[in-house]
Amino acid sequence: MQLLFSSPRLELRFAWKCSAGMRYTFAVCSGMGIAMLMDELLAYLFEGQPHMLATPLGTWLADSRRFMAFVNAFHTKLRKKMRATREPESLLDLRLELETAYLLLQEPALSVVYEPLPIRQSRGPDFAVTFTTSTLFMVEVTRLRMVEE
Repeated sequence: MQLLFSSPRLELRFAWKCSAGMRYTFAVCSGMGIAMLMDELLAYLFEGQPHMLATPLGTWLADSRRFMAFVNAFHTKLRKKMRATREPESLLDLRLELETAYLLLQEPALSVVYEPLPIRQSRGPDFAVTFTTSTLFMVEVTRLRMVEE
């Protein structure tokens, strides 16, 4: 996987192999430097409505260019997931997924792809993470919940 930044144009490329050996490539290019400005991105993701995840996501976006590029690259998937997720417990699960991506992207040697495998009858991992360009591993994020007695 590669992550490239150039000015005034952002070029973001992801490539990974699934277990069947097929190679997938994803690329985003923009003449604005960042595909969407932070405010535009937040308005797009939350449709201009107040949302429980808006504050932490805004903080992470402002703090990390790599996380901003990640959210830009997967904004359609993230918006769909945010629209479908309404229960407070499920929103906390989604928050943990996004925080995990933010934390993984703090390490420059890691590249992260969100929900990398095609949707099948079974769930796929939350992230495909590549260390440098050679070691690929999958990450599934699970929030532990208290059991009520």
